[in-house]
Amino acid sequence: MIDKKNIVILFGADSSLEWGRSYQMSLALNELGHEVLHVDLPMPCIDTIFFLFSNKKKIKPFTFLPKFGLPYTLSKLLEWINKKIVGYQVLHSIKQNFKQIDVLWIYSPYQPSIAKMLIQRFDPVRVIYDCADDRVAMACQNEGVAQGKTVLQLESQLTKLCDQVFAVSENLREVKGGFHNKINVVPNGVNEKLFSTQTNTSEPLEYSNLTGKKILYVGSMECWVDMELLILCAKRLPDHSFILVGPVKDNTLQIYSLSNVYVLGQKKFKSIPNYIYYSDICIIPFTQTDSLKSSNTLKALQYISMGKPVLSTYYQGIDTYNGLVKVAKNRNDFVKKLEIMTDKVLTIDKEEVNAVVSRNSWNCRATQAMDLLFGSSD
Repeated sequence: MIDKKNIVILFGADSSLEWGRSYQMSLALNELGHEVLHVDLPMPCIDTIFFLFSNKKKIKPFTFLPKFGLPYTLSKLLEWINKKIVGYQVLHSIKQNFKQIDVLWIYSPYQPSIAKMLIQRFDPVRVIYDCADDRVAMACQNEGVAQGKTVLQLESQLTKLCDQVFAVSENLREVKGGFHNKINVVPNGVNEKLFSTQTNTSEPLEYSNLTGKKILYVGSMECWVDMELLILCAKRLPDHSFILVGPVKDNTLQIYSLSNVYVLGQKKFKSIPNYIYYSDICIIPFTQTDSLKSSNTLKALQYISMGKPVLSTYYQGIDTYNGLVKVAKNRNDFVKKLEIMTDKVLTIDKEEVNAVVSRNSWNCRATQAMDLLFGSSD
């Protein structure tokens, strides 16, 4: 058992959304008895202005949201400005919570100079970079090669400050192998208390008039979602309902025109179990992007924990869940498997579900990470 540590999660995903790896890891570390401060990625300047004039000023316990953040940049001037504005806010927040830091747990290469300033100020016992995605590949996909190169340089600067690097998958460890000589794999986990068949659920109002089997996808509609596959499935299975829950970023107009597809948009994280529990089949229709090759998605474990049949396209790690996920080789195979699943009464092995969930909970992941940092005993 590791003694209680003061841990700063630096530049994690938006904690108000709750689903992200950094926030879920923070909750788990807190449950294990550690003191945690989760510092979100800074809110951009324009968003800050709207935020300050809105009523949405509720911040979650043990979290801090810096304001007036500038974009990822290699510009020395903008770096200096950002360090003064964002760095000061972060430093002030940490000083309000801790006299010392045991672990500086960094989630983004956003501003390595701020991490360096905090290391010099607090001299933490351990500094880690928790690499949850191939950020370079994502930047190339979303913003172009130039931005990808910028993120690559920032990531290289950051890893030089760290004692260890955590990678979310074996493939990502290989991709990042040149950055550091101590990279360990710590996969994503699942909040087994929230995503459980024992959770109190209520059927979503949107489900009341749906026909056929309810086929659910939960997650952002980003470039890694195979929209053509979704459209193909909906057309081949017109008597069943396809439900998409999550922010729509890849705005494909054709999918809105299909009468059996229901795009529900983003929902509160704590309501997601309702949508999963009352669905019949859960799907992961991903396409093979460079960033996906190194990912370890949260969705499969959430679906499994709710006792649902799952169908997915292939990505690394999806075939490690004791056969609880059916994996398609290609689009045609996906459609055929889905057709078969809609024709059957599907049952799930509860013992296998419990076994998978118990060894993949966020508390297990937090324990694994702390053991890697400090050993099984301090």
